[in-house]
Order: sequence, then C-alpha cells, then structure tokens
Amino acid sequence: MANKLAVDSVLCYEYYNNADALSCYEQLYYIDLGQRKIRTVMLTYDEESTTADSAQIYTIDLKTEHFQQEMNHDNKHQKTDNR
Repeated sequence: MANKLAVDSVLCYEYYNNADALSCYEQLYYIDLGQRKIRTVMLTYDEESTTADSAQIYTIDLKTEHFQQEMNHDNKHQKTDNR
C-alpha cells in the first residue's frame, strides 16, 4: 500500500564531491506550494568551513505558468566554522 499523504512543500538537493580540492558542494531546493515559492541555496564544504551563497527565490506564477525570480538584496556569504 502506497503512502498517499499530501504535502505542500518538499526539499530536494544535488551533491557534488571534489576529492582533489577536499571539498563538496550541495545545491538545496525548497519548494513550497502554499507560498508558491522555490528557494535555492548553494552550500560549499571544505576542511575548515561551510559557506552558503547564491541564494535565490522564485515565485511560481500560476497565471503565466512560469517561475519569476525575485530580487535578492541580502545575498551575503555566510561562513560557519566546522571545528
């Protein structure tokens, strides 16, 4: 029997490992149907830190059936120490 629980949001991601540079990259996608938004952020992990950047927000426009990118005025790099 399949789980037929309806949800209004989902988190998806892509993962890339760069063994030569001892780092990896993760692109997160958060899709929220209730707010009609798609949010994305790129995370970069290395031996010393984690960096989040390239944050984007898209509105799902049901009238035109397109995604509309919102202007992001606070796209600053966030660093956290892994130690």
